[in-house]
Amino acid sequence: MSHVQIVGLSELKQYLGITNEDEDGPLTAIMQAANDAVEKACDRTFKSTVYTDEVYDGTGTSELILKHYPVTVLSVVKYGEASPFTTVASADYGFTSEGIITLLYGGIFDKIARYWRITYTAGYADAVMPSDLKWATTEIGVFFYKMKSRLGITSKTVAGQVVESYLANFPAHVQDILDRHKRKVLY
Repeated sequence: MSHVQIVGLSELKQYLGITNEDEDGPLTAIMQAANDAVEKACDRTFKSTVYTDEVYDGTGTSELILKHYPVTVLSVVKYGEASPFTTVASADYGFTSEGIITLLYGGIFDKIARYWRITYTAGYADAVMPSDLKWATTEIGVFFYKMKSRLGITSKTVAGQVVESYLANFPAHVQDILDRHKRKVLY
């Protein structure tokens, strides 16, 4: 993962009501683990990143869906089986922030494996990270913080009875948010 900073240490400490610096080391690790867990669960990178010559198979249609979004800049669309590649004029395509490129004037993304190379910028700047995603990441950080002494334990048995049980998955309200931000894949 890219070590995204969806939520930082200060936000987690504020949420937990911690004002001292005694636990900053462990809290930093917990918050980074929460950030990484969100990216892994959503199968995408959230921090604004430039993707250079990302390779795509053709679709046989006029549309191609990029792996990362929101797309803020689409720099180059090119194609070919080997270098030098042919660059598509920017007037011949359009794109949406959701990462859909459309070839105009009847063009299609030829269905040839590893034929298309796209350079673009996608993701969120820190100031515009979605608030629900920040909240879900903070909730995961809090969950990790509360579970720090119980990592790896799913239950504890005494005299044949379960006396403690811990969540193995994210809480449902957090998972709902992650599902909304999950990378969309068309097969």
